[in-house]
Amino acid sequence: MISSEIGEINLGLIELLTGSLSQKDFAKKATKVINSIAPSKVLFDEAQFALRVGEEPESHWIYLGNFYAEYLRTPRLKRDPALRTMVSNQITQKQAYEDNAPTKETLLPVVRDRAHSWISQMQIKKAMPSASIAMQGKPVGEDHMSLLVLDSPTAMRYVGEKELAGLGLSFEAAYEEAIHNLRAISPDKWLSLGNHAYVGQWGDTYDCSRLLLTDLIHRLDISGRPIVITPCRGILLVASENNIEGQQIIMQLANSALEDNSRWTSPEVLVLDNERWEPFELTDPFCLSVQKEMIVKMRKSVYDQQKVILDEAHKAEGKDIFVATFMAYKKSEGFMSIATWSKDVDAWLPQTEFIVFVDANATVPSAMIPWDLAIQHVRSLMTPVPGVIPARFELKGFPDVEILHAMTAATETHQSN
Repeated sequence: MISSEIGEINLGLIELLTGSLSQKDFAKKATKVINSIAPSKVLFDEAQFALRVGEEPESHWIYLGNFYAEYLRTPRLKRDPALRTMVSNQITQKQAYEDNAPTKETLLPVVRDRAHSWISQMQIKKAMPSASIAMQGKPVGEDHMSLLVLDSPTAMRYVGEKELAGLGLSFEAAYEEAIHNLRAISPDKWLSLGNHAYVGQWGDTYDCSRLLLTDLIHRLDISGRPIVITPCRGILLVASENNIEGQQIIMQLANSALEDNSRWTSPEVLVLDNERWEPFELTDPFCLSVQKEMIVKMRKSVYDQQKVILDEAHKAEGKDIFVATFMAYKKSEGFMSIATWSKDVDAWLPQTEFIVFVDANATVPSAMIPWDLAIQHVRSLMTPVPGVIPARFELKGFPDVEILHAMTAATETHQSN
């Protein structure tokens, strides 16, 4: 561990010259921000990439892995304010969990991706073991979740069983209150993008949530069923299922938004069908290409965050399990994702477009097989890891030479067709 006083060097100059910061330098920068907000004793645990803030027994942990990734994704000129916001939210969130009594007037719904829900619960559990973490929510499509929060000027607090008990409400009753509160702050506030495409203009971090107000969506000038995408927390884009040009506009804007926003949501496109949001399958080649790029980028981000959490958990439990990396590549034909399945390695594999099978002692070269084709041959060697989002698979052994040859031949046939 290092104390907050160590390393009085010009971190801004390092970042200006290199474009990045090491994890240790990032920890020093975060420590300075903490002390500028609430002077505290801060110790850095390099092994866990975490800061312990305050004196025992009142100290708490700030785990830096996700902050670091979000910081590096943020445009350079916006990084310092973004870091201050992240740290401030963490500090005020802890105070909110400990001090503030919930009130139904502050209930609001938020829309997040399913992986965020899992990651958030794991982070809260690590940083504040006594906090309520059993968050409840409603599925929206396949990749989205609607959760409840208690909103305040300084923090957003997720609602779990403890908060519901404090409110004296069931989840359904609390959800109705949250929707009522959201509707009260949701006048029609859209910007037309042309071709019956629109973007929300509320700018209050609840833009994505307004897809839950289906009457608000229905009032737009759209023929056919509306479709939406929420690439980041503050962006809601709407188009028509019948207007390809409008779909191209919102998909291009959604992908561009990832460059300027660090808090990503989901690449899933939803269609409003009988007052329910369901997954929508794009058909336009341009839209499909953009969506695939978004899928690879965003899955890379969430799998990287998940890997940090799982690696720390395995280390604490004394388990020797390799949490395989979700690898993303950009090639001339577009983006692709790969994971490696190595012989004689206990591993948890992410779901990727391709699997590379590696036997370091074999004379045959490694085989790169499409996921959908591979699982037809090796499904019996893969067990879904329970309770982990996004999905991972525990590997049980390694395919024999005959299966490898069969997969390789099938891949060559598939590629030639």
